[in-house]
Amino acid sequence: MPKADSSLGKQQARLSKRAGPYPPRAGKKTVHKPLPEFKFEDSDSEDMFIDGDISSDEDEEGSSVTSTQEATTSPYELQLFYGLPREIRDIVYSFVAEGEAEETVTVGPIENTVRVGLQRDAYHDTASAGYYLGMPKVPALLQTSRQGREEYGPVWAASTEFMLGLASEGGLKTVREWLKTIDPWVNNITKLSFVLRNRNWEDDEADVEQHDMAVYTGWVEYWLDLNPRTLVADGNLIQVVGEKIYYPDDTSKLVQTHVSAFQQLAVGLLEKKADSTLQVKDLEELIEKLLELHGNYIARDKTILRRHFGPW
Repeated sequence: MPKADSSLGKQQARLSKRAGPYPPRAGKKTVHKPLPEFKFEDSDSEDMFIDGDISSDEDEEGSSVTSTQEATTSPYELQLFYGLPREIRDIVYSFVAEGEAEETVTVGPIENTVRVGLQRDAYHDTASAGYYLGMPKVPALLQTSRQGREEYGPVWAASTEFMLGLASEGGLKTVREWLKTIDPWVNNITKLSFVLRNRNWEDDEADVEQHDMAVYTGWVEYWLDLNPRTLVADGNLIQVVGEKIYYPDDTSKLVQTHVSAFQQLAVGLLEKKADSTLQVKDLEELIEKLLELHGNYIARDKTILRRHFGPW
């Protein structure tokens, strides 16, 4: 892997270079699909917020955060596949990784993306909207065998964007549990995005147009690409309606100071990734600093309507 520039100033300049409008994930049009009709109901109570120190051991009912997908590949098929030359297997891994898609209930499939937050399999007309505390589904190839995990894991991690929901208790708890599972491939991760909120950018305080169906406001997303060929760290105010994210055409001036701070934080990750010394604790520290930068504005799960708030 090419070394990053030795000058911190040059590194931050590279990270801050914007090749086009935010967000950089130009090909993922599914996040902009039209919204279905929703019946709006007001929450019985307003948002209540806590600091960033949330336990990640168990949820309120005592069930731990777990994955739900199972692998179905037979031992005979695995034997045939692992009998192929490694070069051929790597080609297959690349094609499989490019074709991985997360199936969402109202957004549809999003290619090469894993949303780390609350999960759901179907929409329910309740306050929870069918969301539950659970880990993102794990690709089948990571569950077939130890060899599959060792060979496919790095390819999958490098080809996937991980969207981390940091705006609620449940989202943050899931992210902290997920970080433990990604440890073997943390140095292979290239694309990360962080979805959170700032109370100072709610409603009329925002300087970008708000979506007319947005119930909760003050949302911001930061996007990080640590691939030396496509290096960028950027961010902007966004609109969230459930699990859908909408991106304004304009760049918010309110968020620019925070984007600059995010770029400074990203420099340290870039250096460690270039040296193959990136660790999960580095991502944990980045998340804690982002939360602190935004006033630890974390919603309590019991006080929000998930149909409007989404998995974040």
